Amino acid sequence: MKLRCDLIIQNLNTNTTSNQEKLHKQSTIGLYRPKLEDIPDTSNQIILTVETKTLNVKYKLKRIELYTKFINEGKATLKLIDENVYLLISNSPSLTLTNFISFLQIKLAKSNKLEHNDKNPKFVNKLLSNLQCNLGKNSLAAISPLTERDISDVMKIQKNSKIPNQSPIRASDVNKTARMSRVTSASSLALKQQQQVNESKPKLQRSLSSSSNLLVQLTNEQKSVINLIKNKQNIFFTGSGGTGKSFLISIIKKMLPNENCFVTASTGVAASLIGGITIHAFSGFTGNEFSHEVEGDDGLSGLGSDKNKRILERIIKSKDKLNNWKRCQHLIIDEISMIDADYFDTLEFLARSIKNNDEPFGGIQLIISGDFLQLPPVTRYKEEKKKFCFQASTWSECINSTIQLTKIKRQEDTQFIDLLEEIRFGRCSEKTAELLEKSKNKVFKNKEILPTKLCTHKDDVEFINNKEINDLNTDKQVYTSYDSGDFGYAKKMLNILCPAKEEIVLKVNSQVMLIKNLDVAGNLVNGSRGYVVGFNENKLPIVKFMNQTEMVIKHETWTFKINSAGQSITRKQLPLQLAWAISIHKSQGMTLDCVELSLSRVFEYGQAYVALSRAKSLDNLRILDFDPNAIKANETVIKFYEKLKRY
Repeated sequence: MKLRCDLIIQNLNTNTTSNQEKLHKQSTIGLYRPKLEDIPDTSNQIILTVETKTLNVKYKLKRIELYTKFINEGKATLKLIDENVYLLISNSPSLTLTNFISFLQIKLAKSNKLEHNDKNPKFVNKLLSNLQCNLGKNSLAAISPLTERDISDVMKIQKNSKIPNQSPIRASDVNKTARMSRVTSASSLALKQQQQVNESKPKLQRSLSSSSNLLVQLTNEQKSVINLIKNKQNIFFTGSGGTGKSFLISIIKKMLPNENCFVTASTGVAASLIGGITIHAFSGFTGNEFSHEVEGDDGLSGLGSDKNKRILERIIKSKDKLNNWKRCQHLIIDEISMIDADYFDTLEFLARSIKNNDEPFGGIQLIISGDFLQLPPVTRYKEEKKKFCFQASTWSECINSTIQLTKIKRQEDTQFIDLLEEIRFGRCSEKTAELLEKSKNKVFKNKEILPTKLCTHKDDVEFINNKEINDLNTDKQVYTSYDSGDFGYAKKMLNILCPAKEEIVLKVNSQVMLIKNLDVAGNLVNGSRGYVVGFNENKLPIVKFMNQTEMVIKHETWTFKINSAGQSITRKQLPLQLAWAISIHKSQGMTLDCVELSLSRVFEYGQAYVALSRAKSLDNLRILDFDPNAIKANETVIKFYEKLKRY
């Protein structure tokens, strides 16, 4: 078992003062057992190896502490208690790190349990102590993979215990040992409850269930995407709404090192759903440079290669944006349908220029997702012809592989799935028109939670929500967000990226919607709807959801990494929004349990399809004024997908 990461090794003396530290880039941590076949008592011992460009160290593991609060960012700290050594791990793929930590915990817990039963433990410990500094590669053997019995045994040991979950140790905090009151063995971590944490499950059980189940849940098509990414291919994966594109991105993020993988999307709404930033925030230019006349004071004007050079000059002057490009090795772009061809070509020009690399996209691995049959690029002028990203002059050179996801996860009703696929391609048969026309008479059973109106224009959304909440003569609470970030534009960035508003006004009987997953198993996820039944003693809202669950909604935190230096901005706010109405644009990525919509004001290709595909089934859908003319798809895009089908 090996882990690739960046590493700081802190050796502490008996006074716990830190020796000189150094960041070791591209290090490898390995787990082995002594290769001593004639001494079977050693087979369960674990040796941890550290290999850097300048060091090759081995440690016998017995007692450890783990700090895993930021494991989702690819960071963790491992304290070897008997060696008085800290290993500060960073820039590791979070999924790999989670698996490594889980593997280590299970094997070490079982090893220490078995060691207590050894007939001659003193002999084994003495032997291993003598070997510790002398073990070479030929003296080490691979540790056997985890078995179901390993996991079952340790889960039994760990029942009713909790694995501590603390922050990684900062270099400046190493001497502050008073803050780290736990000094326990790995076996006692598994056998005793050393520390209460605010989690309903042991950390080990959570990490095992999340990391082991992620890949099991994948379809064969999704597994193909993962394998291509592992093979360093530039890939575009596409599919209709509900095929798991966002879910797949969440897994890909965990596979790649955090510090040189940038997760982006074409819009702030899409970026917030995948925990990323907009492609404009990453790249350093907005795309307005492609207009006939550039507005503003950025000094850019005109079209052609001179424009690209001016954009490059501006980015070079911005330290943060330049470092983004220099550090980037993997670039994820979601909702690619809303990025136009010219913008993509300029991205490619910037990548080659800044990286000083003539490979496609400057050698950066591209991982692109989206559905061109959904919302198209925005044009500033009606007379402008839309140029889709696949029409970019550099698209075919940059994209090695294209995978179509076809397995629908959002809907289970095959009739509705077929209907949506027909509408996706701009077709509307008589049967489909009849089904959608009939929906206007639908009566929903739940009288307390009203269907959410999907609107084409955000002004309609504001009007409906404001009118409805002002009509309520009930208790009212106002919630203002807690924002952090030492940047002048932090507030502006948060308002673009974060789905939670700076201010939320709620009243009893307000129709609300979750904007963050709170309990996936309990079906309280992004898009789950309910209404406010009251406020608790702390003035927090109590919400009754469609599944009859009542829950006090507490504040949640959204964090956004905004540059290559790791600087982040955060917003702490209730994960709720008013849900009498939302825009079609902001509904992207959501699954709604009850939807009402008007198609009379549809003005864009793919807009009707995006709205209709938010519903789980025809039973959850009511269309007030169905118009077959609202069902349309761009002919250029249709030809693109027909061509994909032939290959």
